[in-house]
Amino acid sequence: MVSVRKSHQITVQSFEQWLTDLALTDVKNSALSTLWQQVSNYYQSESAEKQQLLNKSMEMVEILSGLNLDADSLVAAFISPLLADNIIEIEFVKEHFSKDILMLCQGVEQMAAIKALRQQSNQSNDQAPQNIDNIRRMLLAMVDDYVALAKKAAPGDDATLLQRLEAAMREYMFDEARDHGVSLSDEALQDALGFDINLNSQGLMVWLGQQAD
Repeated sequence: MVSVRKSHQITVQSFEQWLTDLALTDVKNSALSTLWQQVSNYYQSESAEKQQLLNKSMEMVEILSGLNLDADSLVAAFISPLLADNIIEIEFVKEHFSKDILMLCQGVEQMAAIKALRQQSNQSNDQAPQNIDNIRRMLLAMVDDYVALAKKAAPGDDATLLQRLEAAMREYMFDEARDHGVSLSDEALQDALGFDINLNSQGLMVWLGQQAD
């Protein structure tokens, strides 16, 4: 049975080892190393609150790296808890990071991006870059839900873990679609989202394996 750790117990000093263990591409590794140079001073205090914040940032990166998101998305994922807790301001992001990362951070909590995607689906193909950005923002905003989903599905036989994750992911994505006005049948939604449900579930299964004792 997959066992999920209650806390990563990762110290500031072990950041580089954590990054090495993720086995990311050189581009993603470099982006996160540069990020750490910018924000590491905010974690100098070894308080429980700072440790929890660091754990959350790392957890978000682990989840999204399993879903094969790009370097900018991983950087934005790490920064987002700092912004949410008012440890840094959006002006800090604007000063130290790229425009793309700034835009992602600004959109993390904008779950309305899902509705925007549906509205844009009837527009011309030249809207594709904006759609891609909205998808990335949507995924970042849903990370906390993905973590909860994965941990809830973890207990049980490893042989059926992927099936449990897929069932939970299907229910979650279908509910999100319904909440945003999608009236397609379950069969049609499965046709449209089936590949993403499977891919996301596989990514979460890899992440759960990394958390096992």
